Amino acid sequence: MFHLTRGLGKSQREIEIWALVRRAVLEGDLPKLHDAFVRWNKLAGETPESFHSERDDDGLLVDREEFVRGLLELGADPRGTVRGGSSRLTFRAGERAPVSVLRMLREHGIDFKQSNALHAAARSNSTEVVAYLLDEAGVPINQVWLTEEEPSGSWLDQRGETPLHYASRTYDPVHNIKFLLAKGADRTMRNANALSEMNNRCKYCANLTIEVLVDLAKKEFEGAWFPRKGYYEHHPSFDNLEAAALAGCDLCQLMLDCFKGSVAGPEEDYVWPEAWKDEPPPDAITMYAKAKQLQQSKVKLSINVQNAYVDMPLEEVSLFDIILVHLGPVQKIEESDDGKDWESSASVLSDSFGVFPDLKLLLTACRGQTTQMGRYTIGRTEMDEDLGPDTNHTMARSWFLECEGSHPNCWPNETPAMPTRVVDIGNGHTNSSYDELRLVHTNGMRAKYTALSHCWGGAIEPVLEADTLLPFQDSIPYWSLAANFRDAIAITRNLGIRYIWIDSLCIIQDSRSDWEAESKKMGSIYRDAAVTICAAASKGSKEGILKKRPPIPGPKAVKLKIFSDPKNYAIINVSKRDELSDETLWHLSWSSSFSPLSTRAWTLQEAALSPKALSYGVHGIYWQCPREFYASNGLTSGINLFPIRPTTINSILHSRTRLPSATGIEDRSTLLDDYYAIISSYSSRRLTIASDKLPAISAIAMALSESLTVGDSVATYLAGLWDIDLLFGLLWYSEFGYAPRVPVYRAPSWSWAATDTPVLFPLHSEREEWGSSGWDMEILHHSVTPKSSTYSFGEVEDGRLVVRGLTMRLVHSRQV
Repeated sequence: MFHLTRGLGKSQREIEIWALVRRAVLEGDLPKLHDAFVRWNKLAGETPESFHSERDDDGLLVDREEFVRGLLELGADPRGTVRGGSSRLTFRAGERAPVSVLRMLREHGIDFKQSNALHAAARSNSTEVVAYLLDEAGVPINQVWLTEEEPSGSWLDQRGETPLHYASRTYDPVHNIKFLLAKGADRTMRNANALSEMNNRCKYCANLTIEVLVDLAKKEFEGAWFPRKGYYEHHPSFDNLEAAALAGCDLCQLMLDCFKGSVAGPEEDYVWPEAWKDEPPPDAITMYAKAKQLQQSKVKLSINVQNAYVDMPLEEVSLFDIILVHLGPVQKIEESDDGKDWESSASVLSDSFGVFPDLKLLLTACRGQTTQMGRYTIGRTEMDEDLGPDTNHTMARSWFLECEGSHPNCWPNETPAMPTRVVDIGNGHTNSSYDELRLVHTNGMRAKYTALSHCWGGAIEPVLEADTLLPFQDSIPYWSLAANFRDAIAITRNLGIRYIWIDSLCIIQDSRSDWEAESKKMGSIYRDAAVTICAAASKGSKEGILKKRPPIPGPKAVKLKIFSDPKNYAIINVSKRDELSDETLWHLSWSSSFSPLSTRAWTLQEAALSPKALSYGVHGIYWQCPREFYASNGLTSGINLFPIRPTTINSILHSRTRLPSATGIEDRSTLLDDYYAIISSYSSRRLTIASDKLPAISAIAMALSESLTVGDSVATYLAGLWDIDLLFGLLWYSEFGYAPRVPVYRAPSWSWAATDTPVLFPLHSEREEWGSSGWDMEILHHSVTPKSSTYSFGEVEDGRLVVRGLTMRLVHSRQV
């Protein structure tokens, strides 16, 4: 319990105040107690706002930490108000209290990210408190003043201000402003108190809020479609929108700039152009020019979700991040069973989409400032230009720790043994000496480790070789390592993990026998890693993972009110959505234009075998585990976000995790279809060494072999195919209509591995339609001779297949 120490002399007024203090203590009345405290301060000559304990023996001596602890022990609400109920204790704590008091309030559940404490600390020049709120309490440095936190309307003048704006209110602001800028405050953020740009808007934009659009979506919403009726009626024509922009409406100007800077694609291409140019070529046909030609160009707006699948219902939506801008009449094209509606509807499409599809405007908020509207999150989180700052490290660590602490099914029952060799990077702290790096022979030691999935991108120095094996066990020269490896080490240390596995540092590169031995273990290496670090956007090891992204060209962004309540000043940033920079984990996994890693053959099985992956792109970081998906831009999982991992095959590949296993003959055909889907994707990827075609997928085949064996029906691997499904497996075909064999033998001609051409397999529905009895072919004999007598999933010497069935004339082509 706290104590209040009186001075020696005690006047009648002091006695009255002391009685008031005692009543307030007994009643647990925080405002009353603070009021008594203020009266005592006045009596002692202190300012009414004083929150200090430094007093002589002539007045009231209050230990601030003990004072607050006593209030909390009395049951005082830590979110309660002080000073007559006009301001929060959190605000006063930020302004007056020491760090110890703030720590105590956090222990009682206070989230300073939901308060204006940082603003108060910035104004009071308390850099120690500012540092605590930023570094330990996690308050965003560009936190916008929260109007709802202050119960009195007297604080409306501060609406929208950041701590940097608030610091300027100080008598001598230079010190704190410099400190805030050094901490990363954004000096370019406008004081949203003014909101003056919104005052110049046209009547349609002035009445527009996100709440209005969400209410319309509740009446009519289908993912990826513009609504037929549930839209916001904007200007009656595109010409009117242009006139409003010229009159000073910034939101209309944003839309107009999007049209003017987007060069139209082919007439039949009904997608919005990806790139935006501030000054398009003089002879270019822009979306603006096409819009001006429309006979019907009424402007309509609706809210939607970028990662929605077609016809996605509103019940599945948790985040709105896109405003659709539509010109002209709305007609949804319905596809008939034979597809003729699409084929015959070019003119309808042209009229419906106005020769171009809907313009997409992106909704974003500063990190930590996204707004909830009921169950919907409004806007994505703005991405950092640099992936290296502490904010991203903190985010990655929080994802990992949440999975480790809250997802028991994502982890094996006991810590698996580490690979043959790992790199010891020290005690796992980011400030560890880089001189501590060394190669360790694990000898079955069990500990958490990370694994790196990356593109070599050419020769790497240094690597593990026979003559560096002993020196590396003593020390690995950190600064001579490739940039990807240095960054992966920093990421691993940030996660609090001591060991990392990197292929070029843990496999003896000039030893064929060591490579063959370790390649057999690839499945367990990536499966058992605590997390796989994916350098998704790095073309080579020298590029680095924690890079600064290039600036994205685009028209000037504007702000839009979220709520219709005039007293709620929450706002969201609105900008043009840039297709080229709209990075998702789906793009990083499957699109070569976004991710060089997705073009490398070896990395497919690395990704497939990794239950937990932390991917680094150009614009953001992404977490994926069997239970959750997280993205630094705040996007939730969705159809366009990441590759759909086949659930049946997942349970097999991640068998060390406690996921349900696929068993029984009824699962086998589904498992095989999943395998063929993986092979189709794998076949389009590149290999540096052509003979790695089968080894680079061998860990997946090895993991599946036991699961494909059901009862007495044993599955035998045949150079990329399976004897239990050989008739169907032989139906692979080239995506391009031809499949030239590679010049140096690596697989029999009847195997897809004999060509570098992307291949496809028939659909599952075709498998059931045909049935094995309708193929009129019988397998008489098959054999494959692997190069290694102990490993049937790697390279092969030869293969032979004898069948009985119908034949047709063989026509040789120049490809043979």
